Amino acid sequence: MIAMSSASPATLVSGGTLVPPVILFFCLFFSSSVTAAEPDICVTQANGDEVCGKLESWTTEKLTITVHEKRSVPLTDIADVRFPLAKRRHQTSDWVVLGTGDCFPVSVVKVADDTLTAAWSRSPRRPELVFPLENVAAIIRQLPPAPAIRREWLGALTRLPPGNDVVRLVVGDDLSGEFTAWDNGLVQWQGSLGAMQLDLQRLRWIRFDPELTAKDKLPATWWTVMLVDGTRFTATECRPRPDLTIEWTLPIGGSLVLPRHEIEKLTRWSSQRQSLVQREPIETKLTPYLAGTRSLALDRSVAQSPLSLRGEEFAAGVSMPSRAEVTYRVESGDSVFRATVGIDDASEGTGSARFTVRVDDRVVWESEELTGRSSKVVLPSIKLDGAKTLTLFVDYGEFGDVGDLANWCDASIWQK
Repeated sequence: MIAMSSASPATLVSGGTLVPPVILFFCLFFSSSVTAAEPDICVTQANGDEVCGKLESWTTEKLTITVHEKRSVPLTDIADVRFPLAKRRHQTSDWVVLGTGDCFPVSVVKVADDTLTAAWSRSPRRPELVFPLENVAAIIRQLPPAPAIRREWLGALTRLPPGNDVVRLVVGDDLSGEFTAWDNGLVQWQGSLGAMQLDLQRLRWIRFDPELTAKDKLPATWWTVMLVDGTRFTATECRPRPDLTIEWTLPIGGSLVLPRHEIEKLTRWSSQRQSLVQREPIETKLTPYLAGTRSLALDRSVAQSPLSLRGEEFAAGVSMPSRAEVTYRVESGDSVFRATVGIDDASEGTGSARFTVRVDDRVVWESEELTGRSSKVVLPSIKLDGAKTLTLFVDYGEFGDVGDLANWCDASIWQK
Protein backbone atom coordinates (compact mmCIF):
# COMPACT_ATOMS: atom_id res chain seq x y z
CA MET A 1 0.00 0.00 0.00
CA ILE A 2 1.28 3.49 -0.93
CA ALA A 3 0.14 6.39 1.28
CA MET A 4 -0.22 9.86 -0.27
CA SER A 5 -0.82 13.21 1.38
CA SER A 6 -3.75 15.33 0.10
CA ALA A 7 -1.49 18.33 0.57
CA SER A 8 0.81 16.99 -2.16
CA PRO A 9 -1.29 16.82 -5.37
CA ALA A 10 1.73 16.04 -7.56
CA THR A 11 5.21 14.54 -7.26
CA LEU A 12 8.38 16.13 -8.68
CA VAL A 13 10.50 13.67 -10.66
CA SER A 14 13.78 13.88 -12.59
CA GLY A 15 13.81 16.69 -15.11
CA GLY A 16 11.45 18.86 -13.04
CA THR A 17 8.22 17.31 -14.36
CA LEU A 18 5.17 17.20 -12.07
CA VAL A 19 3.44 13.82 -12.11
CA PRO A 20 -0.09 13.42 -10.62
CA PRO A 21 -0.22 10.81 -7.84
CA VAL A 22 -2.64 8.54 -9.70
CA ILE A 23 -0.28 8.30 -12.68
CA LEU A 24 2.72 7.79 -10.39
CA PHE A 25 0.89 4.99 -8.55
CA PHE A 26 -0.02 3.33 -11.86
CA CYS A 27 3.60 3.50 -13.08
CA LEU A 28 4.96 2.03 -9.85
CA PHE A 29 2.37 -0.74 -9.79
CA PHE A 30 2.92 -1.61 -13.46
CA SER A 31 6.70 -1.61 -13.01
CA SER A 32 6.41 -3.94 -10.02
CA SER A 33 4.12 -6.25 -11.96
CA VAL A 34 6.60 -6.48 -14.84
CA THR A 35 9.46 -7.22 -12.45
CA ALA A 36 7.44 -9.89 -10.66
CA ALA A 37 6.56 -11.49 -13.98
CA GLU A 38 10.18 -11.67 -15.18
CA PRO A 39 10.83 -15.23 -16.41
CA ASP A 40 13.14 -17.42 -14.37
CA ILE A 41 14.01 -19.72 -17.29
CA CYS A 42 14.47 -19.39 -21.06
CA VAL A 43 14.85 -22.49 -23.22
CA THR A 44 16.09 -22.45 -26.81
CA GLN A 45 14.73 -25.44 -28.68
CA ALA A 46 16.34 -27.42 -31.48
CA ASN A 47 14.29 -25.51 -34.08
CA GLY A 48 15.61 -22.18 -32.77
CA ASP A 49 12.41 -21.12 -30.99
CA GLU A 50 12.75 -19.73 -27.47
CA VAL A 51 10.34 -20.41 -24.60
CA CYS A 52 10.56 -18.19 -21.49
CA GLY A 53 8.50 -18.46 -18.34
CA LYS A 54 8.36 -20.00 -14.89
CA LEU A 55 10.03 -23.36 -14.31
CA GLU A 56 7.44 -25.77 -12.90
CA SER A 57 9.34 -29.06 -12.99
CA TRP A 58 12.47 -30.66 -14.39
CA THR A 59 12.81 -34.39 -14.88
CA THR A 60 15.14 -36.65 -16.83
CA GLU A 61 12.62 -36.56 -19.70
CA LYS A 62 11.40 -32.96 -19.91
CA LEU A 63 11.21 -29.40 -18.64
CA THR A 64 7.75 -28.02 -17.82
CA ILE A 65 7.45 -24.25 -18.14
CA THR A 66 4.47 -21.97 -17.53
CA VAL A 67 4.12 -19.13 -20.01
CA HIS A 68 0.36 -18.55 -20.29
CA GLU A 69 -0.23 -22.24 -19.75
CA LYS A 70 2.02 -25.16 -18.90
CA ARG A 71 4.27 -26.27 -21.73
CA SER A 72 6.60 -29.26 -21.78
CA VAL A 73 9.93 -29.32 -23.62
CA PRO A 74 11.61 -32.75 -23.99
CA LEU A 75 15.24 -32.74 -22.90
CA THR A 76 16.15 -34.14 -26.32
CA ASP A 77 14.70 -30.97 -27.90
CA ILE A 78 16.81 -28.57 -25.82
CA ALA A 79 19.65 -26.53 -27.30
CA ASP A 80 20.30 -24.03 -24.50
CA VAL A 81 18.83 -23.16 -21.12
CA ARG A 82 19.34 -19.77 -19.45
CA PHE A 83 18.26 -18.61 -16.01
CA PRO A 84 17.81 -14.82 -16.39
CA LEU A 85 17.60 -14.18 -12.64
CA ALA A 86 20.96 -15.88 -11.97
CA LYS A 87 23.73 -13.31 -11.55
CA ARG A 88 27.44 -14.04 -11.57
CA ARG A 89 29.25 -13.53 -8.27
CA HIS A 90 32.96 -13.95 -8.92
CA GLN A 91 35.25 -13.98 -5.92
CA THR A 92 38.98 -14.16 -5.34
CA SER A 93 39.97 -17.81 -5.01
CA ASP A 94 42.24 -20.49 -6.40
CA TRP A 95 41.15 -21.85 -9.78
CA VAL A 96 41.70 -25.26 -11.31
CA VAL A 97 41.65 -25.23 -15.12
CA LEU A 98 41.26 -28.49 -17.04
CA GLY A 99 42.54 -29.35 -20.50
CA THR A 100 38.98 -29.03 -21.84
CA GLY A 101 38.84 -25.40 -20.70
CA ASP A 102 36.61 -26.25 -17.74
CA CYS A 103 37.28 -24.02 -14.71
CA PHE A 104 36.57 -24.50 -10.99
CA PRO A 105 36.97 -21.76 -8.34
CA VAL A 106 38.20 -23.90 -5.45
CA SER A 107 40.73 -24.11 -2.65
CA VAL A 108 43.43 -26.63 -3.51
CA VAL A 109 43.97 -28.96 -0.55
CA LYS A 110 46.82 -31.05 -1.92
CA VAL A 111 48.29 -32.65 -5.02
CA ALA A 112 49.60 -36.17 -4.50
CA ASP A 113 49.39 -39.66 -5.98
CA ASP A 114 48.61 -38.21 -9.43
CA THR A 115 45.41 -36.54 -8.18
CA LEU A 116 44.45 -33.00 -7.16
CA THR A 117 42.09 -32.62 -4.21
CA ALA A 118 40.20 -29.35 -3.79
CA ALA A 119 37.40 -27.86 -1.68
CA TRP A 120 34.67 -25.58 -3.03
CA SER A 121 35.47 -21.97 -2.11
CA ARG A 122 31.83 -20.90 -1.69
CA SER A 123 30.52 -24.20 -0.28
CA PRO A 124 33.21 -25.75 1.96
CA ARG A 125 30.72 -28.33 3.32
CA ARG A 126 30.17 -29.77 -0.14
CA PRO A 127 32.18 -32.95 -0.85
CA GLU A 128 35.72 -32.30 -2.05
CA LEU A 129 36.55 -32.49 -5.74
CA VAL A 130 39.18 -34.94 -6.92
CA PHE A 131 40.77 -34.37 -10.33
CA PRO A 132 43.15 -36.74 -12.15
CA LEU A 133 46.31 -34.66 -12.44
CA GLU A 134 46.69 -35.64 -16.10
CA ASN A 135 43.50 -33.66 -16.85
CA VAL A 136 44.65 -30.49 -15.08
CA ALA A 137 45.99 -27.74 -17.35
CA ALA A 138 46.72 -25.13 -14.69
CA ILE A 139 46.32 -24.09 -11.07
CA ILE A 140 45.85 -20.36 -10.54
CA ARG A 141 46.47 -18.83 -7.14
CA GLN A 142 43.90 -16.27 -5.97
CA LEU A 143 42.48 -15.27 -9.35
CA PRO A 144 40.98 -11.77 -8.91
CA PRO A 145 37.25 -11.37 -9.69
CA ALA A 146 37.76 -8.45 -12.11
CA PRO A 147 36.75 -9.77 -15.58
CA ALA A 148 39.59 -7.99 -17.41
CA ILE A 149 42.23 -9.50 -15.11
CA ARG A 150 40.64 -12.94 -15.34
CA ARG A 151 40.75 -12.78 -19.15
CA GLU A 152 44.35 -11.53 -19.11
CA TRP A 153 45.60 -14.30 -16.81
CA LEU A 154 43.72 -17.11 -18.56
CA GLY A 155 44.93 -15.85 -21.94
CA ALA A 156 48.53 -15.61 -20.76
CA LEU A 157 48.42 -19.22 -19.55
CA THR A 158 47.43 -20.42 -23.01
CA ARG A 159 50.10 -18.40 -24.79
CA LEU A 160 52.97 -20.01 -22.86
CA PRO A 161 55.01 -22.39 -25.07
CA PRO A 162 54.58 -26.15 -24.53
CA GLY A 163 57.30 -28.62 -23.61
CA ASN A 164 57.60 -27.97 -19.85
CA ASP A 165 55.59 -27.15 -16.77
CA VAL A 166 55.81 -23.42 -16.00
CA VAL A 167 55.52 -21.55 -12.70
CA ARG A 168 54.87 -17.82 -12.79
CA LEU A 169 55.96 -15.97 -9.66
CA VAL A 170 54.04 -12.97 -8.30
CA VAL A 171 56.97 -10.75 -9.36
CA GLY A 172 56.34 -11.80 -12.98
CA ASP A 173 59.25 -14.21 -13.53
CA ASP A 174 58.65 -17.65 -15.10
CA LEU A 175 60.38 -20.87 -14.09
CA SER A 176 60.36 -23.83 -16.49
CA GLY A 177 60.76 -27.36 -15.22
CA GLU A 178 58.68 -30.14 -13.73
CA PHE A 179 56.05 -30.03 -10.99
CA THR A 180 56.42 -32.95 -8.53
CA ALA A 181 54.11 -32.28 -5.54
CA TRP A 182 52.00 -29.75 -3.60
CA ASP A 183 51.49 -30.08 0.14
CA ASN A 184 51.72 -28.11 3.39
CA GLY A 185 51.85 -24.77 1.59
CA LEU A 186 54.83 -25.73 -0.58
CA VAL A 187 55.29 -26.78 -4.22
CA GLN A 188 58.02 -29.27 -4.97
CA TRP A 189 59.73 -28.25 -8.21
CA GLN A 190 62.45 -29.72 -10.37
CA GLY A 191 64.13 -27.06 -12.48
CA SER A 192 67.40 -26.40 -14.29
CA LEU A 193 69.00 -25.57 -10.93
CA GLY A 194 67.84 -28.83 -9.36
CA ALA A 195 65.10 -29.59 -6.84
CA MET A 196 63.56 -26.69 -4.94
CA GLN A 197 60.61 -25.80 -2.75
CA LEU A 198 58.40 -22.86 -3.67
CA ASP A 199 56.18 -21.12 -1.13
CA LEU A 200 52.61 -20.86 -2.45
CA GLN A 201 52.51 -17.20 -1.44
CA ARG A 202 55.16 -16.53 -4.09
CA LEU A 203 53.19 -18.16 -6.94
CA ARG A 204 50.69 -16.69 -9.35
CA TRP A 205 50.04 -19.93 -11.24
CA ILE A 206 51.33 -23.30 -12.38
CA ARG A 207 50.80 -24.19 -16.04
CA PHE A 208 51.23 -27.91 -16.75
CA ASP A 209 52.75 -29.02 -20.06
CA PRO A 210 49.83 -29.04 -22.55
CA GLU A 211 51.52 -31.80 -24.54
CA LEU A 212 50.92 -34.12 -21.58
CA THR A 213 47.47 -32.86 -20.58
CA ALA A 214 44.70 -35.37 -21.32
CA LYS A 215 41.32 -34.48 -22.81
CA ASP A 216 38.63 -37.09 -22.28
CA LYS A 217 36.67 -38.22 -25.32
CA LEU A 218 33.04 -37.17 -25.02
CA PRO A 219 30.00 -39.31 -25.85
CA ALA A 220 27.43 -38.42 -28.52
CA THR A 221 25.50 -36.21 -26.06
CA TRP A 222 27.01 -33.94 -23.42
CA TRP A 223 26.33 -30.67 -21.56
CA THR A 224 28.30 -27.53 -20.84
CA VAL A 225 27.27 -26.06 -17.49
CA MET A 226 27.97 -22.49 -16.29
CA LEU A 227 27.46 -21.62 -12.61
CA VAL A 228 26.97 -18.22 -11.00
CA ASP A 229 30.37 -18.42 -9.24
CA GLY A 230 32.17 -18.67 -12.60
CA THR A 231 32.50 -22.46 -12.64
CA ARG A 232 32.32 -24.04 -16.09
CA PHE A 233 32.29 -27.79 -16.50
CA THR A 234 31.44 -30.51 -18.98
CA ALA A 235 28.94 -33.21 -18.04
CA THR A 236 27.97 -36.41 -19.80
CA GLU A 237 24.69 -36.97 -17.94
CA CYS A 238 22.02 -34.71 -16.41
CA ARG A 239 19.81 -36.21 -13.70
CA PRO A 240 17.38 -33.74 -12.06
CA ARG A 241 16.05 -34.68 -8.63
CA PRO A 242 12.68 -33.92 -6.94
CA ASP A 243 14.40 -31.62 -4.39
CA LEU A 244 15.42 -29.20 -7.20
CA THR A 245 19.02 -30.38 -7.25
CA ILE A 246 20.69 -31.79 -10.36
CA GLU A 247 23.26 -34.55 -10.45
CA TRP A 248 25.86 -34.22 -13.19
CA THR A 249 28.21 -36.99 -14.29
CA LEU A 250 31.71 -35.74 -15.16
CA PRO A 251 33.85 -37.23 -17.95
CA ILE A 252 36.88 -37.16 -15.62
CA GLY A 253 35.00 -39.46 -13.23
CA GLY A 254 32.62 -38.87 -10.34
CA SER A 255 29.61 -36.60 -10.20
CA LEU A 256 28.41 -33.25 -8.86
CA VAL A 257 25.10 -32.53 -7.13
CA LEU A 258 24.15 -28.86 -7.39
CA PRO A 259 21.08 -26.81 -6.51
CA ARG A 260 19.30 -25.37 -9.54
CA HIS A 261 19.67 -21.76 -8.33
CA GLU A 262 23.47 -21.97 -8.75
CA ILE A 263 23.15 -22.60 -12.50
CA GLU A 264 23.49 -19.67 -14.90
CA LYS A 265 23.38 -21.41 -18.29
CA LEU A 266 23.34 -24.86 -19.88
CA THR A 267 24.25 -25.88 -23.43
CA ARG A 268 23.34 -29.29 -24.77
CA TRP A 269 25.41 -30.90 -27.53
CA SER A 270 24.41 -34.04 -29.40
CA SER A 271 24.80 -35.89 -32.69
CA GLN A 272 22.04 -33.58 -33.96
CA ARG A 273 24.01 -30.44 -33.03
CA GLN A 274 27.69 -30.46 -33.99
CA SER A 275 30.09 -27.71 -32.97
CA LEU A 276 31.73 -26.10 -35.98
CA VAL A 277 35.05 -26.59 -34.17
CA GLN A 278 34.71 -30.30 -34.87
CA ARG A 279 34.83 -29.60 -38.62
CA GLU A 280 38.07 -29.03 -40.53
CA PRO A 281 37.93 -25.96 -42.82
CA ILE A 282 38.58 -26.66 -46.49
CA GLU A 283 39.95 -23.13 -46.99
CA THR A 284 41.14 -20.31 -44.72
CA LYS A 285 42.15 -16.81 -45.81
CA LEU A 286 43.65 -14.26 -43.40
CA THR A 287 44.53 -10.76 -44.59
CA PRO A 288 45.97 -8.51 -41.84
CA TYR A 289 45.34 -4.77 -42.19
CA LEU A 290 49.08 -4.11 -41.82
CA ALA A 291 52.07 -6.43 -41.57
CA GLY A 292 52.02 -9.38 -39.20
CA THR A 293 50.44 -12.79 -38.84
CA ARG A 294 47.30 -13.74 -36.97
CA SER A 295 45.37 -16.96 -36.75
CA LEU A 296 41.98 -18.39 -35.91
CA ALA A 297 41.21 -19.51 -32.36
CA LEU A 298 38.97 -22.44 -31.45
CA ASP A 299 36.83 -22.42 -28.30
CA ARG A 300 38.58 -19.25 -27.15
CA SER A 301 39.07 -15.71 -28.41
CA VAL A 302 41.90 -14.58 -30.68
CA ALA A 303 43.41 -13.15 -27.46
CA GLN A 304 43.35 -16.76 -26.12
CA SER A 305 40.96 -15.87 -23.29
CA PRO A 306 37.55 -17.56 -22.84
CA LEU A 307 34.94 -16.50 -25.42
CA SER A 308 32.88 -13.68 -23.94
CA LEU A 309 30.26 -11.29 -25.36
CA ARG A 310 28.97 -8.49 -23.12
CA GLY A 311 29.69 -10.48 -19.99
CA GLU A 312 28.27 -13.80 -21.20
CA GLU A 313 30.81 -16.60 -21.57
CA PHE A 314 30.59 -19.32 -24.20
CA ALA A 315 32.40 -22.66 -24.11
CA ALA A 316 32.43 -23.28 -27.86
CA GLY A 317 32.99 -21.25 -30.99
CA VAL A 318 35.38 -19.83 -33.55
CA SER A 319 37.16 -16.50 -33.10
CA MET A 320 38.96 -14.69 -35.91
CA PRO A 321 40.62 -11.37 -36.69
CA SER A 322 39.58 -9.21 -39.60
CA ARG A 323 39.88 -9.67 -42.51
CA ALA A 324 39.32 -13.43 -42.30
CA GLU A 325 37.38 -15.95 -44.33
CA VAL A 326 36.84 -19.61 -43.44
CA THR A 327 35.02 -22.13 -45.63
CA TYR A 328 33.59 -25.47 -44.51
CA ARG A 329 32.18 -28.33 -46.54
CA VAL A 330 28.45 -28.93 -46.03
CA GLU A 331 27.93 -32.63 -45.41
CA SER A 332 24.99 -34.87 -46.16
CA GLY A 333 22.27 -34.35 -43.55
CA ASP A 334 23.39 -30.82 -42.58
CA SER A 335 20.26 -28.72 -42.18
CA VAL A 336 20.94 -25.31 -40.59
CA PHE A 337 23.81 -23.22 -39.20
CA ARG A 338 23.41 -21.12 -36.06
CA ALA A 339 25.71 -18.86 -34.04
CA THR A 340 25.85 -15.77 -31.83
CA VAL A 341 28.30 -13.12 -33.04
CA GLY A 342 30.04 -10.05 -31.71
CA ILE A 343 33.38 -8.50 -30.75
CA ASP A 344 34.92 -10.31 -27.76
CA ASP A 345 35.02 -8.56 -24.38
CA ALA A 346 38.82 -8.90 -24.43
CA SER A 347 38.81 -6.03 -26.94
CA GLU A 348 37.89 -3.80 -23.96
CA GLY A 349 35.33 -1.88 -26.03
CA THR A 350 37.52 -1.41 -29.12
CA GLY A 351 37.18 -3.22 -32.42
CA SER A 352 34.86 -2.73 -35.39
CA ALA A 353 33.97 -5.41 -37.91
CA ARG A 354 31.25 -6.71 -40.23
CA PHE A 355 30.14 -10.34 -40.20
CA THR A 356 28.92 -12.15 -43.31
CA VAL A 357 27.65 -15.68 -43.94
CA ARG A 358 27.77 -17.15 -47.44
CA VAL A 359 26.28 -20.42 -48.63
CA ASP A 360 27.74 -21.59 -51.96
CA ASP A 361 29.22 -18.09 -52.49
CA ARG A 362 25.77 -16.52 -52.03
CA VAL A 363 25.44 -13.97 -49.22
CA VAL A 364 22.60 -15.14 -46.98
CA TRP A 365 23.22 -12.90 -43.95
CA GLU A 366 25.36 -9.92 -43.05
CA SER A 367 25.59 -7.65 -40.04
CA GLU A 368 25.92 -3.93 -39.70
CA GLU A 369 29.24 -2.76 -38.32
CA LEU A 370 29.65 -4.21 -34.82
CA THR A 371 32.01 -2.73 -32.24
CA GLY A 372 33.32 -3.89 -28.89
CA ARG A 373 30.35 -2.12 -27.29
CA SER A 374 27.63 -3.45 -29.61
CA SER A 375 25.16 -5.99 -28.28
CA LYS A 376 25.67 -9.61 -29.27
CA VAL A 377 23.70 -10.69 -32.34
CA VAL A 378 21.91 -14.02 -32.60
CA LEU A 379 21.89 -15.20 -36.21
CA PRO A 380 18.70 -16.51 -37.75
CA SER A 381 18.79 -20.18 -38.76
CA ILE A 382 20.87 -20.36 -41.96
CA LYS A 383 19.51 -23.14 -44.18
CA LEU A 384 22.09 -25.56 -45.60
CA ASP A 385 19.86 -28.10 -47.36
CA GLY A 386 21.36 -28.98 -50.74
CA ALA A 387 24.36 -26.65 -50.27
CA LYS A 388 28.03 -27.56 -50.81
CA THR A 389 29.90 -24.93 -48.77
CA LEU A 390 29.44 -22.62 -45.79
CA THR A 391 31.70 -19.55 -45.51
CA LEU A 392 32.14 -17.25 -42.51
CA PHE A 393 33.65 -13.87 -43.37
CA VAL A 394 34.73 -10.99 -41.13
CA ASP A 395 35.71 -7.69 -42.76
CA TYR A 396 37.42 -4.57 -41.44
CA GLY A 397 35.35 -1.88 -39.80
CA GLU A 398 36.07 1.78 -39.27
CA PHE A 399 39.35 1.22 -37.39
CA GLY A 400 41.01 -1.42 -39.54
CA ASP A 401 41.68 -4.60 -37.56
CA VAL A 402 42.44 -2.94 -34.20
CA GLY A 403 40.68 -4.90 -31.47
CA ASP A 404 38.83 -7.08 -33.98
CA LEU A 405 38.37 -10.22 -31.91
CA ALA A 406 35.40 -11.43 -33.93
CA ASN A 407 33.54 -14.29 -32.28
CA TRP A 408 31.16 -16.85 -33.75
CA CYS A 409 30.00 -18.23 -30.39
CA ASP A 410 28.20 -21.58 -30.15
CA ALA A 411 28.73 -21.88 -33.92
CA SER A 412 26.99 -25.13 -34.74
CA ILE A 413 25.58 -27.16 -37.58
CA TRP A 414 22.30 -28.90 -36.98
CA GLN A 415 21.45 -32.09 -38.78
CA LYS A 416 18.09 -33.48 -39.78
